[in-house]
Amino acid sequence: MISVATSAIITASLKELNAIQAGAPVPGQQMVDGLELLNNILDDWNAQREKVYADAFLPFVITPNLQPHTIGPAGSTWVTTQRPVSIEGIQVILTGGTPPYVYVRKRDAAWWQRQPAPTVTAKYPTDFFFNPTWSAGQGAIYFWPVPTVAYSVKLWCRIVLAQLLVGTVISLPPGYNYALRMMLAKRWAPSLRKPWTLAQEQLTTDAILVFQSNNTDVPKIATQDAGMPRGGGGGLPNFMWPYGGIR
Repeated sequence: MISVATSAIITASLKELNAIQAGAPVPGQQMVDGLELLNNILDDWNAQREKVYADAFLPFVITPNLQPHTIGPAGSTWVTTQRPVSIEGIQVILTGGTPPYVYVRKRDAAWWQRQPAPTVTAKYPTDFFFNPTWSAGQGAIYFWPVPTVAYSVKLWCRIVLAQLLVGTVISLPPGYNYALRMMLAKRWAPSLRKPWTLAQEQLTTDAILVFQSNNTDVPKIATQDAGMPRGGGGGLPNFMWPYGGIR
């Protein structure tokens, strides 16, 4: 973990491109331009699961008989700094119940569209569909059945990498600092009319792979029975998940 000022990342990127001399201050307009590019990179990374380093488990309370529940900035049913990119799962906490909690099955838009009785009610939902709309920065969660009791819930979401200000000091997980510096330099090189070499491209790729390797979940694999799987299947016996190809 490393703490670094946004301005330091911008300065380091300019040095990488030989756009400023060591120890020289960054002109005000360049600092503004660098910040805009840096925030664009973070916005892009939020859309890519492998770029996000952690999940969040957000606590909320169901509003009985409400459909849908919105989630996002102020004015939403459930308020967060920014609407989640996705919701991986929802858990309903049954206070004093047996079992103490239930998992709500994640469904897709096609399932919700086929639902013949979307207004059916029950004490708690068994299924949900998250529609990641962006109206007023909100997403919409459709529960089925529509819950009638104000149970607490936990939402399993990926975290959102926050937008930055020039004076922001951020704590970065291992590998992110250098990757941000190099990605910013790569994005900035054309407008600054600076060359971008093959060596710099390889360093940037390597830096991204370093932190992505910590964020990638290796899928759980099981055989047909306790022993070897049955023969006759195809498959890729030499497939290496972290590398995304045959090794």
